[in-house]
Amino acid sequence: LAKALNCERGPTSDPCNLCGPCKEISEGTSIDVLEIDGASHTGVDHVRELRESARYMPTRSRHKVYIIDEVHMLSISAFNALLKILEEPPPHVIFIFATTEPHKVPLTVLSRCQRFDFRRIPSQVILQHLRRIVEAEEVKADEEALRVIARSAEGSMRDAQSLLDQAISYSGGEIRLQDVRELLGGAEGAMIQQVLEEVAKGDPKGALLAFSELFQQGVDLRYFLRELMGKVRDLLMVKVGAPDLLDSSLPEERELYRTLAEEVQVDHLQRWIEMLIRADREMAWGGAGRIIAELTLVEMARTRRLMPLEEAIELLEKLPQGGEPLRPQVKDEVSPHKLRKKQEDFSSSRPEERRGWERWEEFLRFVRGENPILASFLQQGRALLTGDGVKIAFPPGSFALERVSEPEIRRTLLDMLRKFEGDEVGLEVVTTEEVPFTEGGGEGRREEEEKEESLIKDVLEIFGGRVVQVKEREQRR
Repeated sequence: LAKALNCERGPTSDPCNLCGPCKEISEGTSIDVLEIDGASHTGVDHVRELRESARYMPTRSRHKVYIIDEVHMLSISAFNALLKILEEPPPHVIFIFATTEPHKVPLTVLSRCQRFDFRRIPSQVILQHLRRIVEAEEVKADEEALRVIARSAEGSMRDAQSLLDQAISYSGGEIRLQDVRELLGGAEGAMIQQVLEEVAKGDPKGALLAFSELFQQGVDLRYFLRELMGKVRDLLMVKVGAPDLLDSSLPEERELYRTLAEEVQVDHLQRWIEMLIRADREMAWGGAGRIIAELTLVEMARTRRLMPLEEAIELLEKLPQGGEPLRPQVKDEVSPHKLRKKQEDFSSSRPEERRGWERWEEFLRFVRGENPILASFLQQGRALLTGDGVKIAFPPGSFALERVSEPEIRRTLLDMLRKFEGDEVGLEVVTTEEVPFTEGGGEGRREEEEKEESLIKDVLEIFGGRVVQVKEREQRR
C-alpha cells in the first residue's frame, strides 16, 4: 500500500517496483515509510514522538506512511494521545494499523479508520506454495507432511513458511510425515482416526483405550483436540454433502468419513465440535488436561445413545392429539383411620374447613431454619387446614409445584410438618385451581409472588441453573 501511494507513476494500484520510492520501500530503507512494533512502543511518550515527527513533510516520497503492527497492544493513554492526530491528520501522513485483535482497539480509533479484513489463505493455496518452495530449494518432502504443515498454519502463509523452515532443519533435508508430527507435538493420524471411530460407535471404553496409547507417547493434548476437531469437521462436511470442502485428500480418510457418516447424525457432529471447543478452552486455562480430554471423549461417545432431534419430533407428532395434560398431584400416606374417611368435595366444604392455615407463616419460619431452599418454594404456595391435615396449593404449572411434588422433597416436607405439629398429620400438594380459598394463606402477596416465581423459573431454564441459597430481602420502608 505504501508503494501504491508513493510510486512515481501513481498513486496506482499497480506500483512499478522500478522507481526510487518503490525500491527503497521494498528494501526497507525508505525514511518516509516507518514500521513500528506496537508491542514494544506502548507508552504515551512513543506516541508523542510519532506525533512530532508526523508534522514534517516527507523527504522523497509523496506520503509519509506509519505502519503500526499489533496496534491493539498500545495502552489506553497511548490511544488517547494518538487520537488527537487521527482527528485532524496532516494531508501528507497515512497511518496503517495492523492487528489480529481489532476488538481491543477503542471504538474512537476504529471509527476514524477504514477497515479491511484480510481473509485466511485456503489450505490448498498454502500447500501449492509450499510445493514450489521445496522444489526451488531441492528438498524432498512427503505430500502429506506438507499438507499437515499447511493445515497447521491455519490460513497464515508466514506461519506455514516458518514451520517449513523448522521441518527442513529438523529432518535433515528430507521432510517426512513422522518428523512433522513430532515437530508439532502431534500424534499419528491413524491413532486419532481410531479414537474417532470408537466415539462414532458410542464406545467410551474403546475411545479411552485409544487415547491412552496416544497419551503414553507424549502427545500434546491441545494439538490432539484440534486434530480430532478437524477430523470431526471433515466428517460433518461429508455428512452434509460437501466433500469438496475436506481438508484431507487421502483416499483412505475420505472412505473412512463416508463409512462413519452413515452411523452418525448431524446433531451428534455439531455437539462433538462444541464439546471439543469447550475442552480446548478449559485446557488453555490450566491443568488437568488428561482428565478434560478423557471426560470429553466419554461425553462424545455417550451422545450416540441420545435420540436425534428429528426422531424425537417425529415421535411427538405421532402421540394422540387432544386432551388435557396431567397435573402433578401426589398424596402422601396418612394414618389408617384417616384413609377410611370419605374424601369431601372442596367446592362444597364448610367455610371453616377452607380457611387458610393460621400457623402457615410460623411454619415457613420453621422450615427456613431447617431447609432454606425448600422454604423458598413454600413461600410461593398457600396452605389450607382440613380435617385430614394440611393442603398446600401452588399455581398450576409452576416450578415450585413441580419441585415440591417430587417424592423425596415431599417426604422431607411431611417429616417437617409432623415435627412442627407434633401429630401424625397428612399432607397433600395440589394446585390453586382445585382449592377455592376464602381468606388467609398470604393471598395479599400472590400477584407479586407469582411474578417473582415466574422470573426465577425463566432464569433457571435459560441458564440451566439451580437454587442453592435463598436470602430474605429487607422490608421496604
